Order: sequence, then structure tokens, then C-alpha cells
Amino acid sequence: MLRGSSYEPRYKLLVAVDVSGSCTAAWPVLGGACTYLHTHHALDMCVFDTQAVKTKSLTNLPVFGGGTLIVPVFELFARGKYDALIVLTDGELFDWPGVNKLPNVPIIWVVINGSLGCIRLRSGDAMIPISTEKGG
Repeated sequence: MLRGSSYEPRYKLLVAVDVSGSCTAAWPVLGGACTYLHTHHALDMCVFDTQAVKTKSLTNLPVFGGGTLIVPVFELFARGKYDALIVLTDGELFDWPGVNKLPNVPIIWVVINGSLGCIRLRSGDAMIPISTEKGG
């Protein structure tokens, strides 16, 4: 490294954004989080409800509707070369895989106005609860 220069590591992240019907009110917060992360790290984004689909933008997304499954996110993650997974959700998940199906990297759960009890943290994982409700 040159004297006087600095180096900030950039990580390759997959950011998964819950677009189920219960998360529509939180989309502005979710989009802001993605914008911030994109300025500091290389990232791919995906949206998910009962399926996970890569996307370049969070604008003009259709409301996917009911049900939120996390396994399709883990499957999409497994097909890429990522350093970590960030999941932006309200925590209302209808499935949970066996431990052998979880990515072998840290998962950061950003839970917006949601259920913290549905998510099982492992060593190295983190949960960040965020309330966008008044008084929250």
C-alpha cells in the first residue's frame, strides 16, 4: 500500500428484499438501505416472496402478494460467490430450512416493523430491528 493511501475492503454481498404484501409500507426504508450499501460494497439485489429473483432496481416493483419463503433466497445465494447475505424483511417467514441448507457465511437480518421470533440466529449472524412506526 502506498504511504498516505487508504484501503477499505469491498465485500460482495447479496441483498435480499422482501416484497411480500406485508412489507409494502417499508419499501422506502428498504430502498434507502440498499442505496447506502451499494455505495460501500459490490452487491447484487434480489426481491423475494415465494420466489427469489435478481433485480437491478427497486423502483416500479409489483406487489407480489402473500407468503414469504426464505429458502429460495438461500438457493439463489448458493449459486453466486458472495461474502455475506443481508436480508431486509419484516420477519414473517413461512419456511425455515435445516441447518445444512443455510449459507456458510454470516447472515445479517434487517427486520423492519416485524417479528423477531421467526429468525434463528447462528454464531456470526446478526439482527438489526428497525421500527418505522411512530413511537417505535
